[in-house]
Amino acid sequence: MSDTTLAVQKPMTPMDLMQLAIDKEGSIDVIERLATLQIQFSDREDKIAFRDAMTKFKDNMPTVIKERIVKNKQGEEMYKVTALEDVATPVMKALVKLGVTYRWKTADLSDGRIRCTCILGLQGTAYEEEGATLAAPPDVEGGKSPLKAVGSTVSYLEKYTLVASVGMHVYGADPEAVPVEGLTQGEGAELCAAMDAAATSVAVMAEWSKGIAVAKKFTPIDYRAMTILTDKRDERLKELRKAK
Repeated sequence: MSDTTLAVQKPMTPMDLMQLAIDKEGSIDVIERLATLQIQFSDREDKIAFRDAMTKFKDNMPTVIKERIVKNKQGEEMYKVTALEDVATPVMKALVKLGVTYRWKTADLSDGRIRCTCILGLQGTAYEEEGATLAAPPDVEGGKSPLKAVGSTVSYLEKYTLVASVGMHVYGADPEAVPVEGLTQGEGAELCAAMDAAATSVAVMAEWSKGIAVAKKFTPIDYRAMTILTDKRDERLKELRKAK
């Protein structure tokens, strides 16, 4: 018996069907529907490719260790930190190999804070996914000028939104160290619940101030908690205004 080779036919894509409709002089309505279907098909394929790339990234994630020493006025070491480039450079190199890019979108909020969102995309396509968002006030510590205060905060937010978006950890003195400390989930929930229970705007602001004071005690300041607390404050104030 002779061997029979079976040809595997490739499934037709919406683009193939659209070309077939054009060749057979199909109606404009059919062609438009197939064009919409092709866009949806391409978006789905790009999404799958993006998720596959991010899975590969997490399997070979670069290690970032805090090595920059921060000293007090007496020249004594207080703690170690990482700069934006310490994180962005290794992450960029690892992502580019997999065809993934990132960028940031910033905005000035009405309460004076700066909001930063990290956006990840698939190289060569229009596909993007919004990652982590954080907001914080300008960093005026150390007598910075207004411009430098904004630049310092933007760099801080870009660093930590990138870290959160790709699922990385920034380690301390060694890879087994504990990441940056901050409010626990339970503590944050209690502070938000206190604002929800507040019956007046003054009471809401008082509870919010308590939470902000706690977040500022951490080194570095827990800006993520400050963002969550401020969003909860605005939400509760809006509810109280509607109830009047």
